[in-house]
Amino acid sequence: MFGSIALLQKSSLLARHAALQQNVVSKNVANVDTPGYRAQKVSAFTELDENTTSASAMKVSRSEHISKNSLYDENLIERDADHLAKPNGNTVSLEAQMLSAIEAERQHSKAMAIYQNSMDILKISIGRGR
Repeated sequence: MFGSIALLQKSSLLARHAALQQNVVSKNVANVDTPGYRAQKVSAFTELDENTTSASAMKVSRSEHISKNSLYDENLIERDADHLAKPNGNTVSLEAQMLSAIEAERQHSKAMAIYQNSMDILKISIGRGR
């Protein structure tokens, strides 16, 4: 019932994007000393949002055709070319990964606040809230 509300869909997309970003950060940090490892990053949510509006409007005959997680595959992960390689060829910057992790946490908190406030408004509107 509430799955068709656009605001709840956006907050869900934002939360899943933050989870993917946190996953990429943890992978980068785990490979900080791996020779030749190239740091990865996730496309910005604004870019993702523009690219997925048409995808979310697609009609399918079976639910297996397009999964809910199909937007969160390897296509959103790209190499981070913002940092120079160390002598061993590794491009992971711990400082940049810390900032990215903080941004992912803020993004997830924002998504959860939007979702919770929307649910509170819906509950109040049907007379089951505060």
